[in-house]
Amino acid sequence: MASPHERRLCILAGTLLAIGLAAFPANAEAQAHINGNIRFNGDFATLQRDVPNDYTWSLPALRWSGAEPAPTEDLRVALIAANAPPRDVTIELIGYGTSPHTRVIPAGSSVVFRNRDRPAHTLICRGRADIGSVEIASAAESPPIKLDKPGRYFFEDPSYTSVQAYVIVSPGVADAPVTRVDDLRGQFDLGVVTPGTYTLRVYFRSSVIHEREIVVGDDDIDASFLLGVDDFKKRG
Repeated sequence: MASPHERRLCILAGTLLAIGLAAFPANAEAQAHINGNIRFNGDFATLQRDVPNDYTWSLPALRWSGAEPAPTEDLRVALIAANAPPRDVTIELIGYGTSPHTRVIPAGSSVVFRNRDRPAHTLICRGRADIGSVEIASAAESPPIKLDKPGRYFFEDPSYTSVQAYVIVSPGVADAPVTRVDDLRGQFDLGVVTPGTYTLRVYFRSSVIHEREIVVGDDDIDASFLLGVDDFKKRG
């Protein structure tokens, strides 16, 4: 028969084991980190002339003047999965532009515009009569604008046409900007996601210019790829 001291040790060991199992549940989902580089290939000086100034595709004239090899500020990388939950976002109006220029969010999400410029801004959503004009005073925020229908939403201030923002309503579980590393390379980081099958999409403003399937397991993924000038001329 165990002594009182041995019984106390057994109880203590069982308690510590229970605490450990609670801290690390057996059904905890694994996560994988997804990031990568984009290598740019081609003469991007021709892009300004070749991309039409045509509202048919919600693509007004590029801000890019040709000084940069590739317009990374107009790129957005998104990870798409079925049944992604709503994910509210904020877009800043700053320096008579927007940051970021593009967001990818699931249906049912809301977008808020935060004005960091001195003048007030009035945003309209081109081709979306159901969304009225949005007036935003300096140092103020718009009310949340809930977007329930999939599609492309182009917001612009007609008085300051460099203030442009694209909101893509698609089941995106994550989206990220492309940061310039050097003239030939940019990088992105989509963070961590649970295992599953996803579609990685790259948007140039409101158009998908690169897409591929990614199967995520327990290991981190390097999702690097190459983009050429012709990719930037795609529509869709």
